[in-house]
Amino acid sequence: MDIDKDNKDIQNVEEEIPEVTVTFKLTEKDLYKALINMFRKSSIIGVVFASLIISAMVCRFIDNFWPIPTGFYTLIIFFGIAALIFVLFNYLFKLQAHNSYKNDKEMQSIIKHKIYRNKIITETDMGFSVRKFSDMYKFVDTKENLLLYLAGNKAVIFPKRYFSSKEDLDKTKELFSKISMPKIERTINVFSKIGLILIVIPIVVFIIALIVLFFLR
Repeated sequence: MDIDKDNKDIQNVEEEIPEVTVTFKLTEKDLYKALINMFRKSSIIGVVFASLIISAMVCRFIDNFWPIPTGFYTLIIFFGIAALIFVLFNYLFKLQAHNSYKNDKEMQSIIKHKIYRNKIITETDMGFSVRKFSDMYKFVDTKENLLLYLAGNKAVIFPKRYFSSKEDLDKTKELFSKISMPKIERTINVFSKIGLILIVIPIVVFIIALIVLFFLR
């Protein structure tokens, strides 16, 4: 966790009353689930692409020794490989969560977040930090966590189960909803997604066409 020390700002707000206070000890499982949420889209694309390419290679290799019937058996090979790749991705996420949690002493300590209207004061065994909403990248509400992004792939994790009441959780969502990435970055993000789609669709169609032609030859 990247925490910038700002004792002056802390002194300026220490008389304010926070809107919500939440205290918890983040677990390795919390970190793992947050990573899954943060990289879900890219993981799905990776699984599909890798499955298509490896399936074509495996089918080609097997066909040299034993002709593969078209249709059903081809689908079995594709989904079997996709399942194996999915398990591999899942293992890699768990390994990353384990290593990140093990090497971050601050993440293992008791974390207390004081949430104000325009900032968050964070207290841990390692010290204090102040994060202003204006410095945040974006807010994402997932099934199990509230994620406050500091940058593209860096986020502060708020597991929902640690909020003392539904009212506190709803109030926090309301406060965090004010956070959005800068307009210029939103524009770039939109064009990046459009560009990715324009690149991905032709590649997927091309790979599928190659596989179909291979079995119809």
